Amino acid sequence: MTRKKFKIEGMSCGNCVKHIKDALTEDIQGIKVIEVNLENKYATIEVDDSISDEQIKAVIADLGYTATSIE
Repeated sequence: MTRKKFKIEGMSCGNCVKHIKDALTEDIQGIKVIEVNLENKYATIEVDDSISDEQIKAVIADLGYTATSIE
């Protein structure tokens, strides 16, 4: 299990948070925990080691947001 953190640009409300959480859990097998912070515009995600940052960023981009990996 790996913890990944992403800065997400474009979120403006609670529905944005819900859309991101729903899309990630529906589109990617192996996501365990998702915390999305609207105020600070970031997401912390616990995933199986086989899930790449690019997979996560692609799902978020399909929703119209921009995700950047945070070390």
